Amino acid sequence: MTESNLAEGARAERHDAAPAPNVPSSVLGAAELSLVVTSLALVYGFSRIFVNHSFFWRLAAFAAISHAVAIAIRRLGRGILLSALASFVGLALTTGLVLYSSTTRLLLPTDATRDAARVDLDEAWQLFREIRTPVVAHPGFVLGACVAMWLVGFLADWAAFRIWSPFEALAPGAVVFIFCSLEAAEQDRLASTFAFAVTALFFILMHRAIRVDRSASWLAAEPERGRRAVMRTGAIIALTAVVVGGIIGPSLPGSHDDAAIAWRRFGKGGQAAQARITISPLVTIRSRLANLANVEAFTVVADQPDYWRLTSLDQFDGTTWTSSGEYQNAKGQLPSQLPAGTTTQTLTQTITIKALDPPWMPAAYEPVSVESDGGTKAIYEAESATLTIGNKVASGTNLTYVIKSRVPVRDLTVLRAATDAAVPAAIRQRYGVAPDLTNFVRSRARQAVSGATSPFAKALALQNYFRSPAFTYSLTVPAGQGVDSVDAFLRARIGYCEQYASAYAAMARFLGLPARVAVGFTPGEQDANEVWHVRGEYAHAWPEVYLAGAGWVRFEPTPGRGAPGDQAYTGVPFQQPSAGDPTTATTVPVPTTVPVPTTIAGGATATTVPNPSDLGDLSDPSLVEQGTTGLGSPGGPSHALRTLARALLAIVLAIALVTLAVPAAKWMRRSTRHRQLRQTARGQITMAWEDAVASLGLLRMSVSASATPSEVAAAAAANAPDAARKPLHTLAGIATEARYAPEDPDADTIARAASASATIRSTVTRHVSLGRRIRSALDPRPLFPGATVTSR
Repeated sequence: MTESNLAEGARAERHDAAPAPNVPSSVLGAAELSLVVTSLALVYGFSRIFVNHSFFWRLAAFAAISHAVAIAIRRLGRGILLSALASFVGLALTTGLVLYSSTTRLLLPTDATRDAARVDLDEAWQLFREIRTPVVAHPGFVLGACVAMWLVGFLADWAAFRIWSPFEALAPGAVVFIFCSLEAAEQDRLASTFAFAVTALFFILMHRAIRVDRSASWLAAEPERGRRAVMRTGAIIALTAVVVGGIIGPSLPGSHDDAAIAWRRFGKGGQAAQARITISPLVTIRSRLANLANVEAFTVVADQPDYWRLTSLDQFDGTTWTSSGEYQNAKGQLPSQLPAGTTTQTLTQTITIKALDPPWMPAAYEPVSVESDGGTKAIYEAESATLTIGNKVASGTNLTYVIKSRVPVRDLTVLRAATDAAVPAAIRQRYGVAPDLTNFVRSRARQAVSGATSPFAKALALQNYFRSPAFTYSLTVPAGQGVDSVDAFLRARIGYCEQYASAYAAMARFLGLPARVAVGFTPGEQDANEVWHVRGEYAHAWPEVYLAGAGWVRFEPTPGRGAPGDQAYTGVPFQQPSAGDPTTATTVPVPTTVPVPTTIAGGATATTVPNPSDLGDLSDPSLVEQGTTGLGSPGGPSHALRTLARALLAIVLAIALVTLAVPAAKWMRRSTRHRQLRQTARGQITMAWEDAVASLGLLRMSVSASATPSEVAAAAAANAPDAARKPLHTLAGIATEARYAPEDPDADTIARAASASATIRSTVTRHVSLGRRIRSALDPRPLFPGATVTSR
């Protein structure tokens, strides 16, 4: 145990954060600044997570302010507890001012700040399980990243300048960097790695420069010269290693090949196949409507508007709508689910992705062929009519592709003639499984279709039930699509498309109608060049019902929305949000130029507009159970609290794992050393001596690394407990004799050494507090080169 390490342990024990002695403030400040720059380089690494760099200034602000608070409290000579308290207060204030300024009052966070953060974290948690990077900078993702960077700043400063451990200071940032690397897209891979590596190595050099060993006379006389020597030599070595690694590594054979084990694409049965299991993109809708309304997701050049469909969700577990399917390469003619005889219109679309979360490739229903994939390496799942970019494509951003679709032209005669008996068994088995709805929801479903006898009449009646004046469109409600959310939605009668579509589909299944939820966008806003600009405000979800002879037919229960071309059978004209306000709707005139319909083996177009049935007064209070309090859904505050708790638990577990790795590594090193020493008699004496000397570290004793066993025993006599002094002198004599005697020690000598060592260790352990023992066990410095103690 060196004198410098023991001195550092004393500082860590006092927690007063006193700087290293005789270190100029400018040198300490340079080391602090280098650690801040390392955190900023880590922030840059998030460019592999997000589609653009709009996140940077917010994350950088959190990192810089966190470091500033920690530095200020430490330089004032205050302890770690006060620093932690100040850091927590700073985190709350910074969150309100930087991320939720509109919710603060007198620059202080309010209940509205807390509620907004809860909603964003809840949405982010659901999104995290579904989407692939890179992603749009959703407020929940940004909030999580900001909190992570704040913790990195606080923990790094504590480790670097309170316990003086540079490698432990880099550990929190390394955890975040590894997480970003595991979840990241290919973009900025080399640049972000290079930035973090260079800044981390520079920080280690700066930290080492203020801790140079002053025991050598030339450094003691000229400490600045010693620091310059350390910086100069270390910088050359570090930069050489980084540059060589950055140039040679990517040039090695196989460095750009596919992974030997494609763990990111493991599907059912552990096989890396063209399969995806996707959690509902419904969870992205509220974010797009409320937070990303003005962000352009994609553009479409097409002769006619339509709903630009992403996917359909067929599985419902009572909480979330999901889809699963096997994908195939989207080459040539795509498989069709439209029944023979369906009249269709061919619609060609040229679509350019701007800021749409991968892997989706929007298209009008039903895609028939990919005329040009534009580098997307498109794959297709026929059952849900879903197009996505290929598994090997990192991002669809700025890719342009051309899709040809067959848009069904519905025939009222066919729709009215549909019967339950004619529905294929496979369709009924997959899409007809009724969820376990509450009695209240069931009664509403029966009332909504009262008097309707055919499947089409029931589907239309259910649509018109939701479009009655009793229901209101609003984004003020929390996200939610589960059974409890459906119940709460029907009681409050207020929500947005997620609630309308999921409630419709769940109730339709209860009524015996095969149903699923489709997710996509309304047509968007057309400019003078006849390009449809589709922004976040046009995100939408709608139900689709399977009618025998017609296939999947979309309905529109959401007020203020109406699909182009569907008025003939839904009675709803083309409607979508007014530009800039997704809570209002505009009825859009249908273009007069209509593509010529084609027919799949026969069929006819439909022109008759149905008369929606009158469902009477839907505000009957007798149907509302007493004691309800509104939207107590899974997307509400209680669920958000659970989500926040899970996120905090994950952070705590990550820190715990990193912390527990230190004693585990020490135990492994000690076990390995013991196995080596047990091989010889002299080695067993050395093992007993090293264990005893290691225990003296708990006493914070300064012992020179060059001291002999007798000198160590003499130096320890003043501080060691009385019961340990005699065994220490005895063991020192045995260790000295074992080193220099021509004969190996006998068994009795080995036993006396082991007994003396055990007495020393147990006595010292009883003499010090539990807290000191824990801090010693978690101290990583003995693991690094030069930290262990041997005496000659």
